[in-house]
Amino acid sequence: MNGVPAPGGDVDLCLILSHSDLPFRARIPRYLPSGFPVGLDLFAYTEAEFAALAENNSGWHGCIIMGKEM
Repeated sequence: MNGVPAPGGDVDLCLILSHSDLPFRARIPRYLPSGFPVGLDLFAYTEAEFAALAENNSGWHGCIIMGKEM
């Protein structure tokens, strides 16, 4: 998440969903693309979860917003 591509690196992707009936970890297979050419770390938050993340874990929330490593 530091913005500098490197060999063997992966993609960190954050999706903000309007809502979901699935638990956080159960959403990953639903949105994970098949055949993606590099490793992919997927975070699929609902809007409410992402707002709560800003309150409860501002460091991680800030990393996601700014695209920086913690």
